[in-house]
Amino acid sequence: MQAFWGQLKKDFYLGRSMIIITIIGLIVLFMVGQFLELYFNIERLVTGLWAMIIAPHIFYLWAYMAVSLNVETNKFHLWLHTPLSGFQLLISKFINGLVAMVISFAIACSVFLWMSFQELNQAILLQYGFILAVHLFLFAIYIAIWFIFYWTIFQYFKKKIGSFAWLIIIGLFIAISWGMGKLRSSALYDTLTTWGSMTSQKAMENLVDSNIGALSFQVQPNGELTVYAGFYIFYLILCVILIWFSSWLLDKKIEV
Repeated sequence: MQAFWGQLKKDFYLGRSMIIITIIGLIVLFMVGQFLELYFNIERLVTGLWAMIIAPHIFYLWAYMAVSLNVETNKFHLWLHTPLSGFQLLISKFINGLVAMVISFAIACSVFLWMSFQELNQAILLQYGFILAVHLFLFAIYIAIWFIFYWTIFQYFKKKIGSFAWLIIIGLFIAISWGMGKLRSSALYDTLTTWGSMTSQKAMENLVDSNIGALSFQVQPNGELTVYAGFYIFYLILCVILIWFSSWLLDKKIEV
């Protein structure tokens, strides 16, 4: 356990530059937005800018993992030759990435709420903003886990065929994307995911079905919000399988 905490601290120090750059970027964006809003007399420009930068946080964890794992490729054998398992090495970076994402997302949302305090219904915004924020984080985790999966496969084939490993990854990505698309349009997928419905009586009114990539919920015309436990369990199992396979590949095929 002590070795794992040491790895967490090491990954934090490796990734802190990304956190600092993100915070500086948000501050600069706020200052530039304020200047442009005052100079050109454009109302709610800053509010609009901050609303726009919240959604791209879907890719924050993926970007963090990409940068962090790329740093390790320069000293790959040193990174792998530790008493920690492949799962522990990956989860250490994952936890630090989540912390960095939470910091950036909290700053962006706080500024947006502050700027829009007198313009929007804060009670509704907080209630349904929380639902959207949860799904944004879930989708960010989903994307990052797929990236880890492809990254470990790339490292495996890179040892075998060098730079041609990219061809394997591109082909695999196309094949898996096609397969997942077929699955999501099948009756089997509906059977696996549309069970355990939970309905909120105070959902947004007069909205139609919504879909956020692989993470979705339904808003009925009468304003009731419906989510399915089966949907989240299905993708939880998928993510566990991807992480298990990636960890196994690091321990059994890449490290040796």
